Amino acid sequence: MNRYCVTLVCNFNYLDKAGFVAAQLLAQSNRDFDVVICSDVVPEERPGFLPEGAILRQLDVGETLQNLPQN
Repeated sequence: MNRYCVTLVCNFNYLDKAGFVAAQLLAQSNRDFDVVICSDVVPEERPGFLPEGAILRQLDVGETLQNLPQN
């Protein structure tokens, strides 16, 4: 695990596009960051288009928005 990360946030419909961006980021030769994809739905089986090394996490958008500061 690296000290830094790039976080891509999308809904399930854009997961394949986030996978493409993640592949481009992971291909960088001087990469010292992890790539995390957060989506509202995470499939039970890892999709084949997601590159090896990309971390996939589920994000509860409703709960996240409710926890934002109100001022």
